[in-house]
This record gives sequence, structure tokens and C-alpha cells, in this order.
Amino acid sequence: MSMYSFKWPKWIFPLIVAWCATQAAENARAQSLLSNLEHEISALVQQGEPAVTSIISYVRESDEKKDDSPLFSLFSSKSSHQPFTRIKIGSGLFFHKSGFIVTRKSVVANACSIRVRIYTGEEMDAELIGIDEEHEVGLLRVPGVRELPHVPFGQPAKLRAGSWIIVMGNSLGVTPAVSVGNVSAVRENGLIQITANIDPGHNGSPVLNANGEIIGMVSGRVDYPVPQQGVYLTASNAALVMPIDQVLDSVKKILEAYSRRHGWLGITVTPNPKDEVHPLVSKIEPGSPADQAGLRPGDVILGFNGQELDHYYALLGLVKKTPPGTATTIRVQREGRELQLAITIGKMDFSRLFSKPLWAEHPAGAKMQAVPLDSRAMLEKRLLEMERQIRELRAKIIKSP
Repeated sequence: MSMYSFKWPKWIFPLIVAWCATQAAENARAQSLLSNLEHEISALVQQGEPAVTSIISYVRESDEKKDDSPLFSLFSSKSSHQPFTRIKIGSGLFFHKSGFIVTRKSVVANACSIRVRIYTGEEMDAELIGIDEEHEVGLLRVPGVRELPHVPFGQPAKLRAGSWIIVMGNSLGVTPAVSVGNVSAVRENGLIQITANIDPGHNGSPVLNANGEIIGMVSGRVDYPVPQQGVYLTASNAALVMPIDQVLDSVKKILEAYSRRHGWLGITVTPNPKDEVHPLVSKIEPGSPADQAGLRPGDVILGFNGQELDHYYALLGLVKKTPPGTATTIRVQREGRELQLAITIGKMDFSRLFSKPLWAEHPAGAKMQAVPLDSRAMLEKRLLEMERQIRELRAKIIKSP
């Protein structure tokens, strides 16, 4: 029979129309699913972005131990015969409105100076508060930073193998560099192993769950050798995450040690428009040593403990070096008059940082549309069914007289 005299069975056209309609519906459903997923990931990234900071540490070559090189050290300004400064770029987790940033020890260890860049693009100097050597956690503080949107904490204990996570950090200077992955396993020591694309600079990055809550901080990559044409290369798409509860335990440990060694006044200062050297008191914390000594907003600090201030940041260094409980004096200028006030250096109480519940009572992502975890399996099942129908259609065409 000539193919030009072939007649299609009447039942074939409704089947083709139905199949095309089914395919169009499935394509539309798949497109809608992908669109919803993209929207949710974008919303989670926007919610978690205030917690992401870029950290740039400058380390003198003579200060850095050879066995303490950072995982993500990028480049250095080394010359052949002179000391050089190594530049280390990493990420940090901005976790409290007082300006505290937590990161990994490898990012900030032995740094002679540290700069941080917050999500608004502002860049500023940071003070190294301390390092928890046992867990290799570093704590920074940026004095006087404006209050940023709060990103809630999640509960790492609720994570299971397969749970979705989002890593947000610094990748070769690009912030935020976003990587979506999932939990591979939870190790016996509490560390969470994840599968995600971890770039150089992600060390110290915050990790979010599917609700946009912070559940941990990247501790480092899990590297393994891969043979490639007789040469073993290092490859990895796995990383270890320190749960947020362990991170905050390290923060408490660092702050307790810091408060025992360093003095505290309880004032906020700003640059003096009339004098670049002497800071201007802008805020007094109630009940603080400064409040008890009679300092007032608007006072200009001229000297501390008998020493003149020679630059704007000198006061911070002098107070830090004075042990808590030390009785001393502070010299100020008030309304054109110079005053010398007696003051007893205090100890900063960091317990108020953790006075609120650790976990978010109302998950930030509770109102977000949920994407079914089994949606991919449903699509695959439907595609297999469509393939079966096509095979049956072909068989009927071949058998038709």
C-alpha cells in the first residue's frame, strides 16, 4: 500500500490531540514548579543577605605560622628579599546588632589588620575579639555599625539527610555567592556534612535552611584525591558545617575570656567635626561606668588615665588595656570647660546578647509556598507514561491496513 493512500484511523486524531494537551499541561506544570522554586530561593537569599560579610585580613609573613595557612588564602604581595603581607579573603556571619561577626580562625588568625564589608557595601575596620582555639572559631566586632535586619536562627537538630540548604558567602570577592545544596549526613561530633558548590572564600559563610534561618557556618571543604591521567588532583563538592548552637557556645567562651581581660566604659563616640583627634560622646549606656562617673552626650574626650589622646582611636586602645575594676580618671571638655572625672573601669556584660530565645519562635519562611519534595519523581513518572503511550501509538500505526 502506498503511503500516499494511507488513511489514518479516526481514533488517532483525538489521541494525538489529547496527548499534545497532556504534554502542554505537563510542560506548563514543570515551568510553574521551576518558577516557584526560583522565586523561593531568591526570597531566601534576600532574607539571609544581611548576615553575610566579606572579611579581608592582612597578615605579616613573619607573624604567620607555616602550619596555620588558611584554606582560602588567595594571594600575597611578596617580594624576593623583603617581608611581605599576605591577604586572606573569607566570609563571616553577622549575628548581632552590636556589631559582632563570627568566622573561622583560618580567616583572621595572626592578622595585623582586618577589614569587613557588610551587605550594604559599606567597608570598615574590625577588631579581633578573640579566637576559640579548640573549635577554631574567630570573633570580630565592628564598633558603631548601624543596626542591620535580623536573620533568625534555626534548629540544626531538625536537619535530616536530604534537607535543603543554602550557602551564602564570598567567592573571589563576589558577594553574596550563593550555592544551593543538601545535607549529606550529620557526623558523630555534631558537624553537618553538606553537598554544595563551595568556592574559595566560603570559609566562615552562613548556612541557611529551607525556611531562611541560619543553621550553621561553613568550617571547610572535604577534599579527596581524584586520579586524572596518572595525576592525583584535589576535588570536592562537599563541606562541613558547624551547627549554630556550637558556634554560639564558642562565641560565649570568647566573650567571657575577653571581658575578664579588657575594660569597658559604656559609651558610643563619633568623630568630632571641630577636632579630628578627640572623639565626641554620642551615647551613654544606662548604669555603665561612664554613666556613674557623670559623662554626658556632647562631651569631648581629651585624655584618659593621665594620657593625652593623639588620634581618634586612641581611647579605645587605652580602655581595652585597662583591667576591669581599675580606678582612674577621664578628662573631658564640656560647654567650653575642661573637667576631670573619676571613673572605675567596668567589665562588659555580654550575657544580654543571649537573653532572647536562641531559636526563632515563628520561622521566617513559614508563609512561603512549599515545593513538594517528590515533584521530580511525579514528573518522571508522568514522562514514562507518555513514552509508553507513544510506543503504543506507533505500534498501532504500523499494524494499520
